[in-house]
Amino acid sequence: SSWRRRQMNEFQYFLKREYGHPATYTHVMESTVDTYTGQQTATEESYELTSVVYLPANIARKILAAARTEAYPYGNAYDLCSSRILIDKNDLPIDFLANNNDQISLADTNQLFKVVQINDLHHHEIHCMELLVEELQQSERAVI
Repeated sequence: SSWRRRQMNEFQYFLKREYGHPATYTHVMESTVDTYTGQQTATEESYELTSVVYLPANIARKILAAARTEAYPYGNAYDLCSSRILIDKNDLPIDFLANNNDQISLADTNQLFKVVQINDLHHHEIHCMELLVEELQQSERAVI
């Protein structure tokens, strides 16, 4: 219904306003390892995104718990205690397919994350990717 769609659009807008960050999504297209030196080389594409929603694990847990209703009683039953990044699929190319080990850097916080799980979320007119991510420490930043 149009009421439900409007409600979902408002919730998506709220999340972008409260938890949105400009970001760079680095998509690993191909990765090779030199068997002699052990050096890894990656072919990448980067996408500048105006706003991704970054939800640290504690905030994601609260939102998932609030999503629990009588109609959907498992709102956070499978909570992996992971941080999540939500990306509007309209911000990426139509044929885009995310990969585990892709990386996302938040421009305003200088945080870098590696994608560990990808979920496509579709509800009425809302299409977004939910990425479970882990933050890379300074020593891991050069490794894909």
